[in-house]
Amino acid sequence: MRIGLDFDGVLAGCFLERLLGVVGIGEPEIGRLLVLMSAKRWFWKTIGIACFFIRPVDGAIYYVSRLIEEGHKVTIISSFGPFGCLVAKRCIRKMFGYDLEVIGVGWKNSKLEATRRFKLDVFVDDTLCKLVLLNGSVKHLFLFSQKCKCGQQEIDGIKTVFSWEDLYQKICVL
Repeated sequence: MRIGLDFDGVLAGCFLERLLGVVGIGEPEIGRLLVLMSAKRWFWKTIGIACFFIRPVDGAIYYVSRLIEEGHKVTIISSFGPFGCLVAKRCIRKMFGYDLEVIGVGWKNSKLEATRRFKLDVFVDDTLCKLVLLNGSVKHLFLFSQKCKCGQQEIDGIKTVFSWEDLYQKICVL
């Protein structure tokens, strides 16, 4: 099965979004700043520092590894731009030991084109409004919500999951 995952909030805690918000600048500005610095070692040090602070969501390492070992194709589709994708790719390699493909669509863009290009069977995101745009394009959509274990279990064909164990069990029966 072809499975697409969002990075921030599904695989890892939402550190990068919080960091960029605290600093008060957007990812494009950070990317331009790093290019202006033009010193590769600073660029890679910055990515290394960001990866140091990013932590995986509980259960993500175990269950993503199981999905890959069972033969599923896992792709990361994020709203990150180029800098965020580099951070995500490096963190995934560090946390999971895999070189997964990381596709960044940009902060204000839909993930629709990327999900179509990879012909995904499953897509998981922690933002409902991003999933609604994919309804009808991806067969199985999951809203990953660790915060609230109440409310609706399914919204317009989008199933809610509350943990990686919950998500894994639902994927196994598809």
